[in-house]
Amino acid sequence: MVLLGLTCGGCQVFRHVPESRYLIEDQDVVVEPGEEDTPVRELEVQLSNLVTNPPNTRVLGMFRTYLWFHYRLQKPGKETRTRRFLRENLSEPPVYLDEGVLANNLEGMLIFLKNRGYFQCRGEYEVTLSGKKPLARVTYRISTGRPLRIKSMEIRSPDPEMAQWLPVLNRQTTLKPGMIIQGDTYSREVARITDFLRNRGYAFFFPNQITALQVDVADTSRYEVPVFLEILPPADGRATQAVRIGDVVIQTAEGPNQPIILDTVYRGIRIRDARPEGFVQPDILYRALDVRPDSLYAESQYVRTNRRLSLLGIYRFVNTRTREDSLTGRVNMDIQLTPSYRMADNYSFDVNNTTAIGDNSNVLGLSFNAGRTYQNLFRRAIRMEANLQPSIEANIAPLQFNAINAGASVRMQFPFFEDYFRVWKHSRLRRWYPWLWQDARSYAGASYTYNNLLNFWETHFMNVQYGFDYNPKPNLRLSLDHFQIDYYQNALLAGFRDNAPPGSELAFQSQFLTGFLFRAIKGNYQSLPNRYGESWSFRGGFEQSGLEILALNSVYRIFKPDTAPWTAGDISFSKYLRGDGQWTYSRNFGKGRTAATRLYTGLIIPLADTRTSPYIKQFSAGGPSSMRGWLNGQLGPGGTPPTRTSPPYFQRGDLKLEINAEWRQKIFWLLEGAVFLDAGNIWNLREDPDLPDAGLRNMHQEWALSGGMGIRLNFQFFILVYDVGAKIRYPYEVNGSHWARRLDLNFQNLLINYPF
Repeated sequence: MVLLGLTCGGCQVFRHVPESRYLIEDQDVVVEPGEEDTPVRELEVQLSNLVTNPPNTRVLGMFRTYLWFHYRLQKPGKETRTRRFLRENLSEPPVYLDEGVLANNLEGMLIFLKNRGYFQCRGEYEVTLSGKKPLARVTYRISTGRPLRIKSMEIRSPDPEMAQWLPVLNRQTTLKPGMIIQGDTYSREVARITDFLRNRGYAFFFPNQITALQVDVADTSRYEVPVFLEILPPADGRATQAVRIGDVVIQTAEGPNQPIILDTVYRGIRIRDARPEGFVQPDILYRALDVRPDSLYAESQYVRTNRRLSLLGIYRFVNTRTREDSLTGRVNMDIQLTPSYRMADNYSFDVNNTTAIGDNSNVLGLSFNAGRTYQNLFRRAIRMEANLQPSIEANIAPLQFNAINAGASVRMQFPFFEDYFRVWKHSRLRRWYPWLWQDARSYAGASYTYNNLLNFWETHFMNVQYGFDYNPKPNLRLSLDHFQIDYYQNALLAGFRDNAPPGSELAFQSQFLTGFLFRAIKGNYQSLPNRYGESWSFRGGFEQSGLEILALNSVYRIFKPDTAPWTAGDISFSKYLRGDGQWTYSRNFGKGRTAATRLYTGLIIPLADTRTSPYIKQFSAGGPSSMRGWLNGQLGPGGTPPTRTSPPYFQRGDLKLEINAEWRQKIFWLLEGAVFLDAGNIWNLREDPDLPDAGLRNMHQEWALSGGMGIRLNFQFFILVYDVGAKIRYPYEVNGSHWARRLDLNFQNLLINYPF
């Protein structure tokens, strides 16, 4: 039935439309500007979003499949699970032309424009009927007229208590001369004034004490008027005054009726708990608070207290309430905390196809993950995560093991920022210390990874680290590794030596990767969608290894010039600088249509005596989230052709540049489609006689290009992505040309969630 609906959802729906009724086919909004700088496109998008009766959805822009299901399911029949499923998920009622609805839409548009300052706006709608089909097109034509602008702005108040703040409030006002008088800018000004006063002790000041924007002079012939607003005294007649914090009471219990056993005072904070020893140590609770008894009330401190208690991660609910003490005139704070479970186990098992080695269609991957999380270790809100991850890869026919992997890790997340190295508080970095004290949390961890790619290599990787996460906003996160040491040990086998590019074995030398005061910084920012449906994000990082060793070694060689580079026995210290960044931009055009782009750059520079950087830190190209016409590691460096005809591929480079563009289109229900284009490659910084085409000399001619199509199943909580990529342009010549003369497809592009 689903396939029938997809193919028959066209003209067959029209025979179900009642006589003299019309389906809305399309609705357009056309804005005629009153001034040259009127944001026409912005207003058209915003007004289009106010339309309450959008046309019925058309699959691929042609088939009215959802409407066909609606009519189909209106026929009498037994109510089965299938019919109920189709009605709830694939049925859409018809959107008929209704003059009353059109008039309401037009009225809503005019109200919106007047709230934006276009008080002279006017509009009308036109209906165009189709000659052969019961379809109608609606066009709303809106004339904005000239907007009313601010000539001057003043904040006033008859309240004597407010007089001291008026100069500052007027100086910092967001309502500037020349701005259009509109509701959202007025609302932002009201919020600013309210925050300003509530952060200076006026806990009982409310936005309704601020009047609407008033015009001083009624003459609007020049479309500029002086405006003012007033801050009124409290409506109950009492005097306005700043208040202080009174009692602060923290109560931890499973429920309101659970008996309290512990009742104590710690540094002026009353702590009540249903456990004799307390759910968490008192000093942890005290530091999490941003309010103190007898301090001046500040709304921002109240908000930060809620946030810091929630970020401890050991409470299911944090409920903070304020109440006025009529006897003392102060504000008491009651904080109710509901603890969560201290320990949790998680297990997962994954079965997947992989293209890591051998026959692409006959490789099976099995992985298992076992983890345990302690949420309140030592009653100090320390979160500890321990994980064990073994996995294997094997050919099915003939049965043969290809790879054995294992990993173990322990990570401890501390509740607050700890400046153990005294780097931030007692140095030039101290100006950032208050921010880190408020919003950063330190961590420490260790991990071990074992990888045995049979007949190719055997690798041991061990790591210890200490640093902090800084998360001041939900959409911004920074992570800095202060101290980190990695031990990277490899044993190369015959299969690698026979198939890897010349010189690549140098990247597998056993070595230490070190950073004693600074190792790496990583950041991630995700913007919120704007009014056009646009959003962007940036993810990047910078790291170094061996700079402290290099500096000390260089100083030592001033006195002993013949000193060789320092090593730890036979193991060298890796020295490099590495940075990478990914910028993405997407725009949602509505009706399931999205355009997305990505720009990725990465660079690693070996330093001093280091001839090459570690293999695990170099860059590769190809695979389901990169150049989709190539398999992972199959592309580059530069114009170097692949050294193997089947996976695994070992190509790595020092520089990576990549640009991706993708158009995503909802097709039907969960099914989405996409077309994409990828361009990029990797290169080496140093010229190598064994790899003459891997350097930067001809990089302008060595860009690879691939394109393709894909399908996605969007289950909301995750998206299953399958893309088929085709090579369009090779970075090297194939049959005398860089451009593909035959279809060369890569089918091995399966991943969870979008590639960017």
